[in-house]
Amino acid sequence: MTGRLNRVFHCEIAKNFIFDRKGDKMEKMKNSLVPEVHNPYQLTQDDLDSTYWVWDRLHTPPGSPWVPMFEWWWGYGATGPIAQAYEDMPLPLSRGPRARTLRGYHIVALYEPHSDEEVKERAGRYREAIRPWLEDTDKMINRAYSELMEVYEKIKKRDYQNATWSQLIDWVEELGQFRRRWFYWHFVSFAATGVIFQDWEALSSELLGIDSYHPQFQKLMTGFDNRSFETDRRQFKLAQRIIELGLKDIVARSKVEEILPNLEKSDNGKKFAKEFREFLDEFGWRNAVVFSFDTPSWREDPTPVLMRIRQFLANPVFELDNIIAKQTRDRKEAEEQVLNKLPSDQRAWYRILMKAGQKTGVWSEEHSFYFEMYGFSAIRYFWLQIGKRLTQAGALEKPDDIFFLVGDDVIKLLSDPYVMKGTGIAKRRKEQWEEAKNFRPEPYYGNIPFEEAMQRFMATKDPPMVMATQGRPPTPRPELKADVIGIIGSPGVAEGRARVLFSVDQLGEVQPGEILVALATDSAWTPVFSLIKAAVLDTGAPMCHAAIVAREYAIPAILNTMTGTSKIKTGQRIRVDGDVGAVYIID
Repeated sequence: MTGRLNRVFHCEIAKNFIFDRKGDKMEKMKNSLVPEVHNPYQLTQDDLDSTYWVWDRLHTPPGSPWVPMFEWWWGYGATGPIAQAYEDMPLPLSRGPRARTLRGYHIVALYEPHSDEEVKERAGRYREAIRPWLEDTDKMINRAYSELMEVYEKIKKRDYQNATWSQLIDWVEELGQFRRRWFYWHFVSFAATGVIFQDWEALSSELLGIDSYHPQFQKLMTGFDNRSFETDRRQFKLAQRIIELGLKDIVARSKVEEILPNLEKSDNGKKFAKEFREFLDEFGWRNAVVFSFDTPSWREDPTPVLMRIRQFLANPVFELDNIIAKQTRDRKEAEEQVLNKLPSDQRAWYRILMKAGQKTGVWSEEHSFYFEMYGFSAIRYFWLQIGKRLTQAGALEKPDDIFFLVGDDVIKLLSDPYVMKGTGIAKRRKEQWEEAKNFRPEPYYGNIPFEEAMQRFMATKDPPMVMATQGRPPTPRPELKADVIGIIGSPGVAEGRARVLFSVDQLGEVQPGEILVALATDSAWTPVFSLIKAAVLDTGAPMCHAAIVAREYAIPAILNTMTGTSKIKTGQRIRVDGDVGAVYIID
């Protein structure tokens, strides 16, 4: 009897709480709900009180906020694991970057040591920590890549469809632990290789009076292959196979989406299709937008690859091989010239630093291949498989709704997938994400002047930030009478029509001989460098993607202009002087 009374009593409480006297509206329930918070790493007033913050337009350009799942991945990873990475690789002047987000946009800060004593203490530990990286950088880098690839392979081979719900929960939790290791290796490797480059640059400045912006120094950094270039080379070889197999006419006259179905109609076409799938198995693990989970990979949508292959049909040779061969000869000649200028007692140490520092560009592009491109694509694949199971159970409307959840949400749904629902949360967050595309963060948040913040920012010499993300501000050069001023990313002079792009989705608009003007580039933009005469970027630094690729293609690049995309319009004729960092609008 007591049990029945208790049930009646609780039912009456629930009825009175949920339903008002005028009908069955659940106003009391709605008003009592705590607003859902999917990201504890949103920028807060406490953050603003602690230091200055800068909008990172490289990773989140205007109109491209991260989805909640990527916020969850990056926000957590770019806090604790980074702090640990910078303790194990204690750069004297930087305690590393920290990340926050604001409506999906990446906001970043650099933390400095608290005192001169801490700088000295960190410098002592740094000398020991960097030693194994100097002695055998390839060994240390390959150790990171091996650990990553082991996890990626495990993700690819799991039987998601037949796994128990408990197993799926375990795998989600394992991915959360892997996130720590991913970010740890991401920043340890970048900090170590970057600081070796900085030591080489500092010695070059001391002994030769040149830095990484000097044309002679930049010549020392060219003539190196990498995985991004190998990706292009393999696409060129696939184009040659099309010609060898007598399939050129089919590919040339078919719509892109019809190329593979049309090829499958012949034996030779089937042979090519098999080789194409093998290429995608190795190089197709990259999303259309690299820093995302919500855009399809080449494996899902090979349209970019097929378009690139079709472009290569008109090329009898892979011209980049000839360019790199020449760059290699020029680099070796420059090495001899530089070494001959040095005092004899400095040559051995300089050669060690130079050989290690020269590979930084290679490591940067390889880093992008293994961490961002392969990694984010594999993680996208993981979440989509989980999303399929939740969709089959009715917890989600469609698999890619999972990108509007976060890890804890997913575990909650997997714990009771036939009862718990994520459809409402996913819908609301997607609406918020769509609205955020129209939001623009302030370039800078802080309680000190922007100029002072940038001086402190650059003084940290933090490799991932000042070498690859945000280079030094351009020095005003009124005597040049230029329309746009930036820093030198790659030397040379070129003239042509501008093509202003704001998204990788626009790459198909680029015509041969044009000059690319963009906010930033990443590895997804590499193919376009074989078409353009020069590059002008709003952001960038000596070891950013655009600088590395432009140097190897021997085309000028001007970085960190801050105003290039706002001052230059598509179709205008411009002259890019990469020797001084100036852009002139001719008409």
